[in-house]
Amino acid sequence: NTKYVKGLIDTLQALLDKWIVSGSMPTRRRAWNILQQIDRLSTDKELVQQAERMIKRAMMPLDPPPHMPPTEHIPAVDQPSSQQQQPANVIHKPMGAMATSSDGKDRKEE
Repeated sequence: NTKYVKGLIDTLQALLDKWIVSGSMPTRRRAWNILQQIDRLSTDKELVQQAERMIKRAMMPLDPPPHMPPTEHIPAVDQPSSQQQQPANVIHKPMGAMATSSDGKDRKEE
């Protein structure tokens, strides 16, 4: 358990470094989620305090970040997307050895 939590702390450190540089809200949300995981899984409260100190030193607020607005939502790979359907006006032209020339005759290798 301690080894797994230390791995989470390493991940949190990398996210905090990224957050210090960018200040982006998605990075803050990921760091907050990692902190919640550490708090939930750790049997050693010292590791939880260490993670909280890391967040304080990075000047990231300890309060939960705002929820992700619906405009930022990106569907997962296995979720259907409305963009995957091809429009009806797409023309599929054959390519390669099966293609015919403009006069309708089959192409022959020279």
